[in-house]
Amino acid sequence: MRHNILLSLVTTVALYCLSPNSHAGLLFESDAASATAYRVAESSIMTRFEVAAPYTLTQIAIEMDLFGDGALNFVIFNSLTGDLLFQSGLTAFADDGMQFKLSDVFSFELETGTRYALGAMSSANSYQPYVFMGGKTVGDISSLGGNQNAIGLLDPTFQDPLNSTDARVRLYGNASVPTPATLALLGLGLAGLGCSRRRPG
Repeated sequence: MRHNILLSLVTTVALYCLSPNSHAGLLFESDAASATAYRVAESSIMTRFEVAAPYTLTQIAIEMDLFGDGALNFVIFNSLTGDLLFQSGLTAFADDGMQFKLSDVFSFELETGTRYALGAMSSANSYQPYVFMGGKTVGDISSLGGNQNAIGLLDPTFQDPLNSTDARVRLYGNASVPTPATLALLGLGLAGLGCSRRRPG
């Protein structure tokens, strides 16, 4: 009976440890802008980045100044192949000056071993700040500099040539990691199970 109780406890704690423990919030923000570029409608500076651990991306924010009210289509490409991996669909924004424009909530899995290019296609002309040379690491997320570009609002197309900047971006999402407390509970449960097996029946 005691063995079954301990086994149940260990199983419960193990499942809790192995399930995603959400740490939602700001994962990454580019450095302060070096300069600002004029962008015609339906074009975007992209920011290249990669991750050293899996993340679930839930929102993207791009800093820009729209020339009048407009809409943005947030996009993610594979930086190496040019494949379009995600697009948000149009989100309307007011002409509110130079601000971070935040996407609606979505869910996109970032995987290790893939290089991504991220941006926002605009229906209006805009000013878009950038970080000269780029490249920054925050935890397991690194921007790579050498931005690429994309064109097209509803059917975005990747442009491969590398430049020497990053767009100004913020990435929001979750990392799945077991906490030290849950790992300690699992260790105690396993120790208890081992003791129960050594006691005579």
